Amino acid sequence: MDYFDSYDRIVMMLIPPNNLRSETMEIEPFNQRTSNQPLLIKKHREKDELPLSNLNLNDREKELLRKSWNYSCNKKAAKVCRKACITTYKTVCDSHKCSSNMRKKFKRKCKSNCDDRFNSNKKNDDTDSE
Repeated sequence: MDYFDSYDRIVMMLIPPNNLRSETMEIEPFNQRTSNQPLLIKKHREKDELPLSNLNLNDREKELLRKSWNYSCNKKAAKVCRKACITTYKTVCDSHKCSSNMRKKFKRKCKSNCDDRFNSNKKNDDTDSE
């Protein structure tokens, strides 16, 4: 997918192969602890910052950073869903001679159902609203 490739490219620009994070671990020596105490491990992280102004990003890549790749995929999926739904209702209405009022209702329901399914933050995978 095009969005995933762009997202991977952005991630590689932000986190180059030489790892910006360095992690050190301190382990308490064995002779300083009793047998009843758990092993103590401390983690220290150092973060280097990468200035975003040096990145050459196009508009789509900036949108991916701003809204996350999931938003872009869901938006595209909702658009495909609407087109498929509209094509289907046109085919059905041509063969069954639907009224113009019914066509408008079909079109409205296609848009609202596809947007609800793909663009909402709710996770209603098993339930369908009517």
